[in-house]
Amino acid sequence: CMAHFGEEPKLSCPSLRSPPCEPLEALRGLDWCGPFALALAWLARRFEERVVAKAYSQAQAMVASAEAGADASALSAPSAAVEADLACAGEAALGHFVRVSGQRLAHFLRNAVQRRGWAEASKAPTEPSLVVEMIFKEAQGFDAQLAKLLGDPRKTRGGGNRRNFSLSKSTMELEIERQWAKKLQVYAPVPFHRSGALSGIFMVAFKALFEYAREETFTTFGLQQLQLDAELLGELARDFVEAEDAGALGSLLAEAVSSGAARCREAPTLLQASDVEALCAPKRGSFRAA
Repeated sequence: CMAHFGEEPKLSCPSLRSPPCEPLEALRGLDWCGPFALALAWLARRFEERVVAKAYSQAQAMVASAEAGADASALSAPSAAVEADLACAGEAALGHFVRVSGQRLAHFLRNAVQRRGWAEASKAPTEPSLVVEMIFKEAQGFDAQLAKLLGDPRKTRGGGNRRNFSLSKSTMELEIERQWAKKLQVYAPVPFHRSGALSGIFMVAFKALFEYAREETFTTFGLQQLQLDAELLGELARDFVEAEDAGALGSLLAEAVSSGAARCREAPTLLQASDVEALCAPKRGSFRAA
């Protein structure tokens, strides 16, 4: 696992340490493939859970039967170390998949921000940007891969509570939200399940959107387009993650909109909640029906 991602393994079990060999070097040169990374994570977890303990148990039995009076219990010592190394490898594989996938979505968002021309927008938005659909389709692909390899299919969810971005919050509310967004650990360890991995992917992408918004200048209509895109991104993300993670993702999107408002050349004015719903509903319905 570590070799494929270009990292040096930190192994606690001395027996697993070996000098560089040709197969490991070949792994370092492989092109990136998301399903392969997930397969490595799956193998590491299965070996940790089902293979290691049984293998050492069988080895103990063989030693005890082959050599009378042999201390077979000595063979059990490395088992915990091997299991820890396998767990570390599996987490590293899943974490790398999350980072690369999140950076892929961030790349889409960067291109959309740079090409959209929000500083010159002269017409009110009529629908969310195309990039929202691109993000949703990519998320569906990641979700299917994770569900298949981790054995954790997504359950159908309701829409949940919608998050309406507003400029009427008090200074204290805005500051709390800003500090919350800043404290989120985008590259934190990833839980070994589908929703946790998807949350990590969205975290990387939405944090990038927040940073891109800080570098742009907006007209009122450009700000409203950002608001519309952030609203639909947040809604669609809630279909894939748990409620607690959805709240953290919403904070990042809210901070992106707040950053856009602070960089608006005109008096910043956001769309009313009813207008946002009317503009998002057709796209949201078409995405979920796909």
